[in-house]
Amino acid sequence: MNGRVLVVCASRGRPLELARMLDSLEETSTLADVAVYIDEDQQEDYKAIMGRATVVIGPRIGQCRSLNHMVKKMPGYEAYGAATDDCCFKTPDWDKWVIETARAFKGGIGVIAPFSGGDVPRMDFPWVTGPWLDVVSPFTVLGTHHSFWDVALQLLGEATQIKFATRYEFMMWHEGLSGNVIPEKQQTDIGKVVYNIYHVYNDAHCVCVWMALHRHAVVEKIRAALKEE
Repeated sequence: MNGRVLVVCASRGRPLELARMLDSLEETSTLADVAVYIDEDQQEDYKAIMGRATVVIGPRIGQCRSLNHMVKKMPGYEAYGAATDDCCFKTPDWDKWVIETARAFKGGIGVIAPFSGGDVPRMDFPWVTGPWLDVVSPFTVLGTHHSFWDVALQLLGEATQIKFATRYEFMMWHEGLSGNVIPEKQQTDIGKVVYNIYHVYNDAHCVCVWMALHRHAVVEKIRAALKEE
């Protein structure tokens, strides 16, 4: 492992918000790198962030496949975490805490959930350790397009090894979950609205089937790897 963490983000239509997220990451960390997937039809919109992150440009394949592509392309990190382009990193030195937490897991295999508000522990921003990915791959666990894969990762972590951060250890703020939501630029296009609803429904169905039929086998695979340590 290289002593660093990798933040992966799939951004579309929000270059200004992404720049703000990168500002927050640079202000709070010294051991974090960031990779951003940009759809090839939006290269011009994102020129301003070139040089501030590892930029991967490709066809529009959806958030989950974009994140998986970047994680697979950049091996060797202590931990990998997903960020949205409308979030901010809030806790100074959160990256050092992530590395310490990752190394404290038995076998280095575990899941980490940054604090994102609320009274109930919740994995809104999924993080996993490098050794976790050697056992459970891909990063987003199953074949979702965009949504609900974080729930699957939380369930796996709760059945094996997981750490929920406090606001003082590692806090991330998600504008999409707050009262100050950025207006969705695509909601005036009914075709895109239907497209999004379609994928939300199918992702929910995918996760429910996985929970019922496949989750236990993955848990046993992780537990077997932990016994070998």
